[in-house]
Amino acid sequence: MDTNNKNNQFNNPVVIILLLALVGMGGYFIFSKNSSNNEQGPVAQDTPSVSQVSPQPNSQQSEIDTLRKEVDSLKNQKPQTIIEEVPAKSGTDLSSIISYWRSRVSYVECDLEKYDANGGFITDSGSGSVFIADDGTVRVVTNKHVLIIDDAIKAIASICRIKFPDNGNTFTASRANREIWWASDENGGDWGYLTITPDVSLKNILATPLKDCPTKPLIGDSVLILGYPGIGSKTDITATEGIISGYDGDYYITSAKVEHGNSGGAAILVKSNCMLGIPTFAETGSVESLARILDLHVAVR
Repeated sequence: MDTNNKNNQFNNPVVIILLLALVGMGGYFIFSKNSSNNEQGPVAQDTPSVSQVSPQPNSQQSEIDTLRKEVDSLKNQKPQTIIEEVPAKSGTDLSSIISYWRSRVSYVECDLEKYDANGGFITDSGSGSVFIADDGTVRVVTNKHVLIIDDAIKAIASICRIKFPDNGNTFTASRANREIWWASDENGGDWGYLTITPDVSLKNILATPLKDCPTKPLIGDSVLILGYPGIGSKTDITATEGIISGYDGDYYITSAKVEHGNSGGAAILVKSNCMLGIPTFAETGSVESLARILDLHVAVR
């Protein structure tokens, strides 16, 4: 095609209109794209990629290892035990009751003069409980059979020695000085007492009056027996425990163990922390034995 024909094509009105249309459509598409980008807002150039936002595998493993170490540490810790000191209940705790009455219960040893054909003396022992009489004298109440044996031996106490726990002194009572007394047949009851002169330590103990039980105990009530049984301790009181099993005249029947040497000691009613009476003797059956406690009100009335 020669040059004149080319010039004639560009000068053709139809070609010119098509070129203008193409240019206009291109401009329209460019304008529409820019408008869409402007409506969405500018795109931050520093926005991190998804791989940058997500934690790296090494970082996750480190956190898991740290948590495992903390769990293992908690598992290996020894459990802490919290110990709360519980105060003893006054009047109902057995050790507290024994401690309260212990210093008032004495060991009694008497030389008994024999009035049989052979004459001479024998030694008998038992227990006693100290108190202040209405006339102000200090007495140790005990059983009559500790002071006098009125069977085939026929022996009567001539002198008695009284010892208290934690007291180095030995107190004495003699029949010659009218310091040994026991109930007559008219008065009845297996009881007697020894009059002694107290030292400072004993006076301090006696500053707290002997607490007797104002009411009759119920069958099933707990009792403590304090004294110096021959099969018990040789240097301190021995305590046994039981219940009130029944009644027998002026005596309470108890399941607590009473042995030779307990006679004249103290029977304590646990629920009231009071002195109920004097352990006196044990009644032996074919299999078991039950002891008797002489009511304190009978002994000191």
